[in-house]
Formats: sequence, C-alpha cells, structure tokens
Amino acid sequence: MSKTRIEIQVNEFKNNNNLALVGSWVKFRDINDKIIKEKFLKKNPFNIYVNNDQIKEKMMVKNIFVHSSIMYKKENAIKVGWYSNKLEYSQDYDLSLKLIKLYDSKIITEFLTFVTIRKESMTQSDNLKKTRVREAISILEKCKSEFKMNKKLSSINSREILWYKLKLDLMDNPSIISKLFCILKIIIKFPSLLFYFFFK
Repeated sequence: MSKTRIEIQVNEFKNNNNLALVGSWVKFRDINDKIIKEKFLKKNPFNIYVNNDQIKEKMMVKNIFVHSSIMYKKENAIKVGWYSNKLEYSQDYDLSLKLIKLYDSKIITEFLTFVTIRKESMTQSDNLKKTRVREAISILEKCKSEFKMNKKLSSINSREILWYKLKLDLMDNPSIISKLFCILKIIIKFPSLLFYFFFK
C-alpha cells in the first residue's frame, strides 16, 4: 500500500463522524510487479463515483470496493453483524453493503492500494467459480429486498442477476449443445439480456 494510505483514510474518518467505510483506487499487478489492471479509473463508468449516494446505488449492482483497499470502524462492523459465516467468498461485499445501508462511505480517488494477482487466490481459484457466482446472485437478490431502488436501478440489478444465472447455467451444462440451448432458453425468456450480453 501507499505510505500515506493509513493517514489519508484515518483523516476521512476524523472529518465525518457518520463515515464507516473508506476505500481507494487500486492497481493490480502480476507476480513480476507488472501492472495489469487499474480499478476506479475514470474511464470505467462503474468506478467514477465518490458521492455517498452514488456509491450506494452502484453497490446494488456490483461490488465497487476492493477488499484490500477498505478501512472501516470495527464498532460499526460489529454492530451490523460483522463478516457473514454463511458466505465463503463474498463476505467483504456483504459487510460493505451492511455498512453503507446505515452509514456513509467514500472512495479515495488516489491509488493507495496495490494488489498482486496470484493463481492460488480465492478470486482466481477454479474451485470457487460456482461459489462466487451463487453468492453474487444471493447478495444481489438481498439488495433488491433490503434497499430502496428506483425503476432503472431495479432493472439493472435484475439484469445482473440474470447474467450471473446464465453463467451458472453454463457452468452446470458443460457440453456445447447444452450451453447453446441454455443461452437460447434465457434469451427467449429475457430478450433484453441479448443486448446486455453484447454490450456489458
């Protein structure tokens, strides 16, 4: 992490008593220290939002906090239920949602965190592929029931759930014919997903 990360994030808490969660922009690198991805760059429309309400809206669709970058108040995290023991992979997303539901959040628009991508990490593990997808569906469905969404946001949330369900169906049907049938079945049922599939 950046040498100034802790100081910068702690100062954010000092400036806002209702702040419970602070993240930052993140650079991902390989084991040779080559930068392979940058999170929260302005070119990514999902990641330009630093306003508290906008962050909350984006979290209804996608986890925009990188776990390695976040700092939160322990007392608030305990109060909202801490990390879920019912989840294997998405505990951080779940906790972040519980925090932003009751408190303010912020993303520092500086690269304060650097993450090394390793094949053996949970994010890269093939053994957890289905778990990651199932938990994403579960969390997004939970968002729909626990957060107030306008019609547009609800529609985006629903599309994202369908997208993950399609992924899960494809994983459960490994043959090419089964995959094509699965895609066709979902497109017939949800034609708008075809557009979403190509322009996501």
